[in-house]
Amino acid sequence: MSRADIFEASAVFVTASLMAWLVLQQSPGQLDPDAWYHMQVSREIAASLLWFDIPWLPYTVLGEAGPDHHWLWHLLWAPFASLFDAELALQLSVVAGFAMVPTGLCVFLRWQQVPAAGLWALLAVTAAVVVPGRFLMLRAQNLALLLVLASLWSLVTRQRIGSLVLGFVFMASYHGALILAPISALYLFLVRVKQGQWDWLTPAWMGAGVALGLLLTPWPIDNIEYLLFHTLFKTSVGDDGMAGTEWSMLSPIDLFTQAWFAHCLLLLGVLWGWRRESNQLFPSLILAVTLLFAFLFVGAWRFVEYYAPLAIVTAAVYLRSSPWSVWRRYALLFAALLMTAWPAWRLLERAPRFDSMLYATLGQYLSEHAEPGELVVNTHWPDFPMLLWSAPRQRWAIGLDASYLAYASPERFRFWWQLGAQNPGDAKAVINSVGTQFNSRWLAVNRAHQPLIALLDGSERARVVAESPQVLLFQLDLDLQ
Repeated sequence: MSRADIFEASAVFVTASLMAWLVLQQSPGQLDPDAWYHMQVSREIAASLLWFDIPWLPYTVLGEAGPDHHWLWHLLWAPFASLFDAELALQLSVVAGFAMVPTGLCVFLRWQQVPAAGLWALLAVTAAVVVPGRFLMLRAQNLALLLVLASLWSLVTRQRIGSLVLGFVFMASYHGALILAPISALYLFLVRVKQGQWDWLTPAWMGAGVALGLLLTPWPIDNIEYLLFHTLFKTSVGDDGMAGTEWSMLSPIDLFTQAWFAHCLLLLGVLWGWRRESNQLFPSLILAVTLLFAFLFVGAWRFVEYYAPLAIVTAAVYLRSSPWSVWRRYALLFAALLMTAWPAWRLLERAPRFDSMLYATLGQYLSEHAEPGELVVNTHWPDFPMLLWSAPRQRWAIGLDASYLAYASPERFRFWWQLGAQNPGDAKAVINSVGTQFNSRWLAVNRAHQPLIALLDGSERARVVAESPQVLLFQLDLDLQ
């Protein structure tokens, strides 16, 4: 990289970090509850130096010592966890995780010789109104987007060792590495069409890297089972409340309005640069991959965080030879950035936050009165990350999403699901079942589950021992019959 490349990428990183920090300081908490879980795993890795078995959800697919399918992502933030206190480490990790996206896009666009790469990169993360908020979550998707682009580079340049390394890094960071299969298929097709040949070796090396990332772990068999669970079982469960709303489908109108700027700029770029760029392999490949993610976006709105940035990057590639002057190019991109960033900022101002401090009283009580490793039955699976942050010594009935328990323990899941129903049943039966199904004397009831709270309040075998704005902690007397 030249000095100019380094300067531009650094400017993008500083700008994006400042934006992220300002958003986080607007109100306490995080935009995503899973941030607390991911940072807790990073803290444990920092303490154990490399690997950490997930012990907190023993009745779910993770079991007593589950696989960390985000291992390399968690390892990335372990230095933050070892250098700073927990809350600051989380904040800095979220900021750095956000800033890495436009910085990586800037480097990629500089490689593609796109003028004003830094502004294009910042525009890529604001081109859909929800995307900045998605990248402000401590999730491996931030890294995955950059790995998708890096995989295109390694395929087009036929970097076989690079493809092996990228396949390994992708799978060791996130099971979303399976997207490399259709990307490789698109590459093979386009190489055949444009160059009249087959290049099986480069995708094969990438596939070998993916296989190594899946198997070179302390839990190879469990890792494979988790991958099958994630891709087959979880995606087939369609009941409301089983997973986050990010997997829901949008209406045709919402599909357009959520990312209208990305749609329009992609169309403009392709129409403008088709004759100049379509005869080359890379522009055709990145357009095909962008359309692949557009198809996935139709099926689940969460894929907008891939589609919208890729649409802008593709538009930048197709418009790189436009005859605009330097100052006109910068002026138009800066105006577009202001136009897209403002509604995204306003949305972030109104977005709900998840705050672990709202669960702190429960964690303090459990640390003083529960045995280490004792299981607590939580009635609302989204509470799990904040409960874990407050009480990391305890284990929990359910978390991350409901399908984790439904897959591994269907009978326990049916009982757990009934706890949140309008008629949870008889108090005696509920308390006895908590003991027999989960071997627990603790029940953390979300305040939204008022029928269950009323049921337990009327029983002499349950008493509230701690409460927070979100959850009541009941201690159950399992000895009385």
